[in-house]
Amino acid sequence: MSKRTQIKSYWDICPKCMYFQEETGVCKSLYQNILEYPDRFTEKCNATFFKKDPSIADGKIDTLVTKHQERARNKGHKIEDPAPAFDYTKLKTSNPTLTKKTFIGFENNVEQMTLQGVVNKSAFLILLAILAAAWTWQRDFDSSSSSKSFVTTSSLSALMVASLTIRKKSRAIVTAPLYAVLEGISLGAISAILEARYPGVVIQAVSLTFATFICLLLTYASRRIKPTENFKLGVISATGAVGLVYMTTLTLRHFGLSIPFIHDSGIIGILFSLFVVSLAALNLVLDFDFIEYGVKKGAPHYMEWYSAFGLLATLFWLYIEFLNLLAKSKSRR
Repeated sequence: MSKRTQIKSYWDICPKCMYFQEETGVCKSLYQNILEYPDRFTEKCNATFFKKDPSIADGKIDTLVTKHQERARNKGHKIEDPAPAFDYTKLKTSNPTLTKKTFIGFENNVEQMTLQGVVNKSAFLILLAILAAAWTWQRDFDSSSSSKSFVTTSSLSALMVASLTIRKKSRAIVTAPLYAVLEGISLGAISAILEARYPGVVIQAVSLTFATFICLLLTYASRRIKPTENFKLGVISATGAVGLVYMTTLTLRHFGLSIPFIHDSGIIGILFSLFVVSLAALNLVLDFDFIEYGVKKGAPHYMEWYSAFGLLATLFWLYIEFLNLLAKSKSRR
């Protein structure tokens, strides 16, 4: 069968240009070629029917596609509605490690990530974090004054490792376990301090965190909860607002000030913590949705580590918020 007869319609592949099919294997859909690989498309496609178009440089991909549709109709090409492409612009998550660009630009000729792989990597990272936290717990119970140094040092180190991981995702196979250990050390120190003040608070926070995670996972897997666009937008907006409040709080503390009420153990403070706990839990739903999309996209195998790293970051946030809520509640007694 010749190359020409392999082309079933305008949208199957670039006429006269088999680059994407033979050289890279990235995609056989013209729409996806234009949308996901505009630079490579204009550089490698030699068909005169698809000359360089200023719409690509301007980022007006939809305009470009419309133009080519019209040109194809004028030339008598059969135009069919393209199969729905993987729309990255609709992937919304407030987790900074999982953005709409996370899964863009991957080729299909590599070993792909799987959902089971993400589950296995996530379990491994959680185990590392628990072991690191247990080590810190034993070390600091008798000298809680040193816990603050552990919190500061390990938290900053974990932040640096997370930044490196986000910048280059392929490092996740090394940096994700390192992040889990460093964050585990930090959480272990924080847990030791709060446990000394409020006995029993740690086991309660751990139990609530895992119970929330399992319940949401089962609910998502059974499709009883569907993250619609409005749902995603609301969660992302609220998460951004909470992040802004926390950044403002850190800035004010340098000047000996603080935002009143929300960090206290009063009714307003507890209600605020309840809201943030709920928000952190809803972010897990967005993470599940995002990982599922990544698996469908066929991202490379190392993205299993990166996805597990992003999920772990949300779990750490949820645990910290549960600790904060329980500490506020116990301080009222």
